Amino acid sequence: MKRILGLVAGVCVMGMAGTATAQAGTHAQPAAKVYDESVDARKQIADALATAKKDGKRVLVQWGGNWCPWCLRLNDLMHSNGEIAGALSAHYVRVHVDCGRPNGKNVDLADFYGAGAGIRQFGFPYLTVLDSDGKVVANQESRGLSGMEPGEDRPEDERLRSGHDAAKVLAFLLKNREQPRAKAAPVYDEGADAKTQIAEAIASAKQGGKRVLIQWGGNWCPWCIRLNQLMTTDAKIVEALRAGYVVVHVDAGRKEKNVDLAAQYKADVKKGGYPYLTVLDGEGTVVANQETGALEVKDAKGESVSVAAGHDPVKVLKFLEANRAAVGGGGK
Repeated sequence: MKRILGLVAGVCVMGMAGTATAQAGTHAQPAAKVYDESVDARKQIADALATAKKDGKRVLVQWGGNWCPWCLRLNDLMHSNGEIAGALSAHYVRVHVDCGRPNGKNVDLADFYGAGAGIRQFGFPYLTVLDSDGKVVANQESRGLSGMEPGEDRPEDERLRSGHDAAKVLAFLLKNREQPRAKAAPVYDEGADAKTQIAEAIASAKQGGKRVLIQWGGNWCPWCIRLNQLMTTDAKIVEALRAGYVVVHVDAGRKEKNVDLAAQYKADVKKGGYPYLTVLDGEGTVVANQETGALEVKDAKGESVSVAAGHDPVKVLKFLEANRAAVGGGGK
């Protein structure tokens, strides 16, 4: 492949075979290097994804290099333009991945994220947006973000001075940011009287020949919310609950709230944590108590995977079926 290093409508283009050394444009390279040429790019991205997941952001990968004046020019814009800097700070974790020297450096990694073909065709800088799970949201060649119109020609120095169009860059960032999620309705009624909740559920269960399922927990507890999501979306679990249970969410845990009430039902929430499940029959007698750590999805070592993985639907369903009322048993 023929070696090329030059400026083409707002990008640096480098062939992917052999090496090349050249100066392009009149951009003064800053004292501090933008791209760390010694770092492991895979670790860069992995660390950025971990931070993005923690902060509710996305990752912006900027493929390029310190040898590329257009890459440095775009970085200048992202620092100096207030709106762009604000969008980046609010919505992204940025990673500058060094590419191109030696030719092909980290382009195999770019291939993994679907950016390699675009880099080979359009050059650097090249942008990739990832969600916090590492899935590609967008790939964008930066020529389309330049201040030039398609087919427009200007002297090389003038093109570099004009750089990228701030409005286009901002629009790209805002389009691909993590979208705000609608706030879910609270699962646990923090103002309800728990004794009344349970008494009404027992009366309803007795009348309907069902049992009561108490879910001790709170809106503050991500595992509690995750379990409720499973119980309201898994078809088999939804049907088991509909047919056999009256469900009560009792707000507990914060400042020992309702912990004494849980103890009356022999629910050891202090030891078992939240969410915690108690099954009562139609007379209010305890049928079963279950800490939910045992119901979580486990890895090969037997450890809980994550809140996102949540609870194992097979285990949850087995618990519900084992403790439902016998047919014709009136909830007993």
